[in-house]
Amino acid sequence: MNQKSKKVNRNPFPEEILNLPVTKCPYCESEHFVKYGKYINVPRYRCKSCKRTFLPTSGSSLHYINKKEKFLKLFELIKVGEVLTVKRISEKFEISI
Repeated sequence: MNQKSKKVNRNPFPEEILNLPVTKCPYCESEHFVKYGKYINVPRYRCKSCKRTFLPTSGSSLHYINKKEKFLKLFELIKVGEVLTVKRISEKFEISI
């Protein structure tokens, strides 16, 4: 029973997000923070001032988006000037309206 199992990528963060620069705490804007482990292969940080933890996406528009990789692909299309309707976007990216 030697079956090859598919390796499922459970990381919801695309490579662009993994490499985002972190310069300050999104909560208190302190520049004093340290790496504090990982959350689904994404570096997590802890602020020395307010003691809160955060990810590179915390405080940004990407933080609450569930399908980040699809959003970034859509952003690239918009950046080059392609105009799409909501219906066309949902068809192209296989998401609901």
